[in-house]
Amino acid sequence: MLLFASSPAAAVRHHGPHVHGQANLEVAVDGTAVDVQLSAPGIGILDFEHPTRDAGERQRLQAAVATLRGASWLQFPVAAACSLRSAQVTTEGYDVAMADPDEPGHSHAEFHAHYAFNCARPTRLDHLQVLLPQRFPGLHTVVVDVATAAGQGRTEVVPGQTRVKLPE
Repeated sequence: MLLFASSPAAAVRHHGPHVHGQANLEVAVDGTAVDVQLSAPGIGILDFEHPTRDAGERQRLQAAVATLRGASWLQFPVAAACSLRSAQVTTEGYDVAMADPDEPGHSHAEFHAHYAFNCARPTRLDHLQVLLPQRFPGLHTVVVDVATAAGQGRTEVVPGQTRVKLPE
């Protein structure tokens, strides 16, 4: 998917600092295209931020990546007829080969994801449900920045408050 230099997508391209318990979600709606970027601290997705040490940790990491890649934690109104076109999930800080031997115990790990959705009826896309805190209890807050042709907005999603209203 193209990144739109002068469109709503350009308005939300910024990444904040690594904050434990807080993920950042950037959503840009441009016609039928919905571009979503996720950044989350590793400790919020898993309960560790170090290179995987054993098969159990590797399995938990793979399961978390699969959950994020599936994107079921992000829900659109059924009437908007949105479908996932692509999903890319990457991690930093969990690869043993990349670990810094001079910094044991001082690592930070992160998850990054990029999603491209297509919504057949974008006029019906008036909100999102962001269920990351339900899927990953270590995430207490998800800061959601949204940009559409109608404007920009910011919402903080917390457990029990998952609805993100889009600018009209």
